[in-house]
Amino acid sequence: MASPLDPISGRFRLDELPRIAPWVYEEITELGSVAVRTQIVELGYSQDEPLAMATWVKVIGRCHSELWHNFGEP
Repeated sequence: MASPLDPISGRFRLDELPRIAPWVYEEITELGSVAVRTQIVELGYSQDEPLAMATWVKVIGRCHSELWHNFGEP
């Protein structure tokens, strides 16, 4: 029996994200593959290797503008 997927400590390929973390996948697809791949490479990873969820979220953050980072702050 396979162990359950753990979105916090597991590593996942992009094609696995829709069932594990749909909102992460949605953000990544909206950003576009070029922007996402660029950030993955800049972080020192290969786009073909499974990445930690924290890395996927970091990639999303790096693709957004400063306005997105500060949204909701006074």
